[in-house]
Amino acid sequence: MTEIDIDQPLPDNYEFGREQLRDILKEFNQWGADEILLSGIRRRAATWQLPPPRWTRREVGLYELHTPRGLLIVQRKIGWTVERDGVPLVWRLSDRVVFFDRLEDAKTSGLLHCLGDEEFPDGTGWSE
Repeated sequence: MTEIDIDQPLPDNYEFGREQLRDILKEFNQWGADEILLSGIRRRAATWQLPPPRWTRREVGLYELHTPRGLLIVQRKIGWTVERDGVPLVWRLSDRVVFFDRLEDAKTSGLLHCLGDEEFPDGTGWSE
């Protein structure tokens, strides 16, 4: 396990690795994005004909994007989380926040949930 300086924010490009993140999240009874979720997100994003929009970096570990469907926030809280207008992206079965290891996966998931259908069919959605 990599040692982390808890007095400093993690750089945005830092990745725990899915297994290490899963082990950390388990201690807090939380769930990270699994391979099934990630492959669905990446497969859907691969069909986009235009590049994704540019997010605004507010500070280390905090990005935002204004969309017609609300303000998306991607923020590092152990792993990366996604919110739209203050409502977190959660696992539908448990209403627990979804944690991503990679910043780009969190951004892409947020965009997918704001495009077209309100609910992207991947077992996650905006908390109710």
